[in-house]
Amino acid sequence: MLFVKIPFLHKTLESVCKNTASDTPILVVDDCSSTNQVQLIVEQFKDRVEYFRNKDRLGIADNFNNSILLKIGRAHV
Repeated sequence: MLFVKIPFLHKTLESVCKNTASDTPILVVDDCSSTNQVQLIVEQFKDRVEYFRNKDRLGIADNFNNSILLKIGRAHV
């Protein structure tokens, strides 16, 4: 998921958690949003979702690449 508007994030995570095997990693990377709304929503799914917030805004392509690197342990958040 590259970009999700805040109003749809809760429903999206709820659906993904219901329809995804429990051993499948679910990663949410906040590309330096101006509020903490993403973190507050993700905390409701903390048993299934890993949350990372970039220090600086990376943009869509670099944020996507950074997300992959996070899963293989080579990213700088």
